Amino acid sequence: YEPSLFGGYRRIEGYEEYDPDYGTVTVDGSVTGDGKVLGIAIFKNDVTGGTTVIAARKDAGAATYSFYYHTADIGWRKFTLDHSATRPMTANSLTVNRLRHVQFNFGTGNKIVFVDGVNEAIIFDGTAGGALALNAPAVCDVFENHLFLSGHEATGAAIAHSAPKDPYTFTASAGAGQIAAGFDVVQIKPFRDNLFVFGSKDIKKITVNASNAFVIENVTTNIGCVARDSVLEIGGDLMFLSPDGFRPVAGTSRVGDIELETLSKPIQSTLVDIIKNEDMSELTGVVIRSKSQVRYFLTSTSGSDLVAAPESIGIIGGLTDSSGSIGWEFGELLGIRASCTTSDYVGTSELILHGDHDGKVFKQESGK
Repeated sequence: YEPSLFGGYRRIEGYEEYDPDYGTVTVDGSVTGDGKVLGIAIFKNDVTGGTTVIAARKDAGAATYSFYYHTADIGWRKFTLDHSATRPMTANSLTVNRLRHVQFNFGTGNKIVFVDGVNEAIIFDGTAGGALALNAPAVCDVFENHLFLSGHEATGAAIAHSAPKDPYTFTASAGAGQIAAGFDVVQIKPFRDNLFVFGSKDIKKITVNASNAFVIENVTTNIGCVARDSVLEIGGDLMFLSPDGFRPVAGTSRVGDIELETLSKPIQSTLVDIIKNEDMSELTGVVIRSKSQVRYFLTSTSGSDLVAAPESIGIIGGLTDSSGSIGWEFGELLGIRASCTTSDYVGTSELILHGDHDGKVFKQESGK
């Protein structure tokens, strides 16, 4: 059940396959892929003038994965772009677990960047893809017209940014640079006039000083983020999963307010149990903007009694209006085996997608 912004509860709507042909890829003759969907994105494509849904999955019988795009009435087709269409699954003892992305426009059209923690980042503009000469970032975002990359396993404290309005250039002479976080970076996420940098036990923020240079400042040294993909922006706040529950970064960043009570106090014991017993690298989250709601999904490996469907647990949270005061309500979410998630508006309709562990893409808020 989901809480309503206007009070009360209702059963959540179902989900259905976005396209039942995913993975078959009959157009280019490829065989069905292996394992879960590694990443899913909704790209506003300037070239086609429409929206392109992009998915990635491991290639069958190979140590590589490939990108696919969806075409209405045809299904999923493999990208045929040079080296960016197929990439290694492993390198330097690292294995791709999930792709992350960010979409942006610096004035030369929409572009989308994918990172996987094993390979160089990839930029796609609708017609061609290209790799960025940086080592294996796992997280990415855009701040002050720069592309930021971080989260590499071997150099976890490094945060690299591109030249201004040029996501392809990472040379210092062009205005690019690197910032040392002082701890292994879990996630980076812009919020208002700052780029917040999350560690497992620390939070810092990157700002622009009077000289128009990036500087990094401490926020707190006793609160951290335990799940990379728990960091989401909703309802005017940036929220993340800390060891004792979900917290808002707006409250955490106020001077003297770092002990702000968690948003999820009523289910704190449930969250603590999940954090203790589950692999937080498997957690994925999505925002449903039209409902002021977040949904977190997790593949269970502990055999906990929270599992109602094979390998399926989760948390649902929503903003509610109780007696004229807006607050959060949370509960357990069961039955959706999501390996990756994304959401965005397509026109005036919100599209919420998740990939599952059998290689299919599903549309939420649809079906039974």
